[in-house]
Amino acid sequence: MPNTDPSINSRETIKRRLEDARKVGSPVLTNKVGGLFGTGIIPMGLKCVREVRQAVGDEIPIIGMGGIRTVRDIEEYAKSGATIFGIGSGLAGMTDEKIRRYFSAIVNDLRSNGQSDASLTFLQEVDMNYRKVGIEDILTTGCDFKIFKTNISLQAGPEHFLFLSLNIFNTFPSNHKKI
Repeated sequence: MPNTDPSINSRETIKRRLEDARKVGSPVLTNKVGGLFGTGIIPMGLKCVREVRQAVGDEIPIIGMGGIRTVRDIEEYAKSGATIFGIGSGLAGMTDEKIRRYFSAIVNDLRSNGQSDASLTFLQEVDMNYRKVGIEDILTTGCDFKIFKTNISLQAGPEHFLFLSLNIFNTFPSNHKKI
């Protein structure tokens, strides 16, 4: 029988995400925790919102966030005590126009009391795994802007997020040049 205890599931999710982060060779954030995103952190987010709501009572607004993508996610956060909702990684892969249409659809879905799920059509599956890449070249412009050439092709457009974590203690490639 699968384990359905959300506190255990969230701990396992965090453990898996941290293990993914460690595979790239160093902590993703300087405080060594965080960098967790996506639907896998919903159980932890719901638990935190419940604990905060219990501690502060009903008068203070609480922002619920962490893995929200669907109306159902928003409803779960609302049941846990959130009054404002943040959507971040659920927008990954969307253009500005799709984001506008997605938010319009999600508001309409919420107003429909479960009769519509049009916002689901905007959601995309995006590869959000950590990946270690090598830097082959660094081009430095005159305005403190650097262009990093990696050893793999990164297919990213204006609607994509790319997070880069650099180990500044490693030496730069010998062909590092200023342009």
